Amino acid sequence: MNKFYSLQDAVADIPDQATVASTGVIGWITPDALLKAIGDRFEATQAPRNLTFYFPCGTGDAMYIGGMDRVAKKG
Repeated sequence: MNKFYSLQDAVADIPDQATVASTGVIGWITPDALLKAIGDRFEATQAPRNLTFYFPCGTGDAMYIGGMDRVAKKG
């Protein structure tokens, strides 16, 4: 069994209206590549839609890390 997945495979099964929880403090240990993959999938397929995100604190644009800006899209 492969324990490593591409970013695209990791986000492929996120359904519409899912809740996504993550760690990250401003720019530190924010899973920026994973958030970008979710945003890229949405732009390409319009899915997943209407997600709810939980983070311990803000993970926006800081330290050259997009964070939530990667997934903050209409829909």
